[in-house]
Amino acid sequence: MSRIPRAALAVLATGALFLGACSSDDAAAPANDGTRTETTSQAPEVPGIGDRVEVKGLALTIDEVSEATEIDWYEHDDDHPGGTREARDDGKFVLVRTTVENASNKDIQPSCYDVDVKLHGDNDAEYGPLTDTPLYPENVGCSDYLGSGFDEEVTYVFEIPSKVTPVGFDFALTEGPAPSREKGEIAIAEVEKESDSDRPNPTSDATAERTTDRTTMRTTTTQQAATAPAYGAPCAASQASQPGIAADGTPLVCVGMGNGGFSWVYGPSPQGAGTASDGGVCTEGESGGQDEQGRMMMCVNGEWVYGP
Repeated sequence: MSRIPRAALAVLATGALFLGACSSDDAAAPANDGTRTETTSQAPEVPGIGDRVEVKGLALTIDEVSEATEIDWYEHDDDHPGGTREARDDGKFVLVRTTVENASNKDIQPSCYDVDVKLHGDNDAEYGPLTDTPLYPENVGCSDYLGSGFDEEVTYVFEIPSKVTPVGFDFALTEGPAPSREKGEIAIAEVEKESDSDRPNPTSDATAERTTDRTTMRTTTTQQAATAPAYGAPCAASQASQPGIAADGTPLVCVGMGNGGFSWVYGPSPQGAGTASDGGVCTEGESGGQDEQGRMMMCVNGEWVYGP
């Protein structure tokens, strides 16, 4: 038997290792023919404070979000008292100041329940606004309409637990001529602490006027201008049977016109909330009675009934 020299064995071993390494590298890293591209998917970014978000019939921009432990309201009646309102011991108010644009082809009332809004907390819960939104001093409320193409500043007020941080806000046009369930979503990344100097301060005169005619005030740093109802002008369904006072002092009442609309018409001077009740006894010819919610009533055959 012939012997293979040790040097030849070494050469053969080295060649085998080299070929094995090349084969391993080629299998682990196949050549790129230039047709493959790497892609990564990302969730769409949610708009934030200062971003204009538009849905069907409505556009909204959050201008500022702040927290407070007490806020001021106008008075309407015994069920909707004015003055300073304090949050519950374990709660706080969140004020979302917005600019609302009417992108529909009909009039709307952004601070009179025509816009459905929700506040989302970091506890995965959602919160609705206080029902007295029209009575917040900075809001136009139910006494005026926002025409197509115009915008209006609206503050939506929520009460949430103190330990909860607001993280999101959504809105939709839900009432009025062009209802929509399409929601707009806005992320909340910054919340201001509101000081007393930031709070609107209703005057006693303004409070008294609002008590009688539901007039809502626009608040500025120097003055508050009232918008009084006028005979024949439209009013909201939420104001049905409610009294109003025209700019010249004439008493008015909001009534349905039979076609789904509501208008201000001449009415008796209101006696005050709680002065009458449906079916209650009255004196023939008596007028201006109001139920506990302030709705106007009239005396017919010795009984209070809703009207005129």
